[in-house]
Amino acid sequence: MDSDRGEARKSERHGLAVHGNYRLSGKRHDVFFVELSDKGCRFYDRYSPLEVGDDINLRIEDLGPFGATVRWRSAKYIGVQFETPLYGPVFDHIRDKLDRAASAGFIPRIPETDQVVVPLRRAS
Repeated sequence: MDSDRGEARKSERHGLAVHGNYRLSGKRHDVFFVELSDKGCRFYDRYSPLEVGDDINLRIEDLGPFGATVRWRSAKYIGVQFETPLYGPVFDHIRDKLDRAASAGFIPRIPETDQVVVPLRRAS
């Protein structure tokens, strides 16, 4: 784990449940975002090839790409810092509209293990 993770955050992270992906060496990797701030995020990536210092392009749902640098990794979680902070309305849209957990009235518990709980859609 990189020492950056232990430092105080400069912006509050919000728990969420949003799918996305990143590209590394031309290969797409699907991930599950579990925390987001305007300056960075944490995502679940079970078989991640990422190393601290890698530069990647993220897509959060259909938004992006967002340039980011890997700042830490622990087990199956990756923490990245965006090249430029997310624009306020984009951040709000991801947090308030795309987050499946929020739209279902479910506040996700962010697991520290390799298990990720994905809320199911309610039957209409």
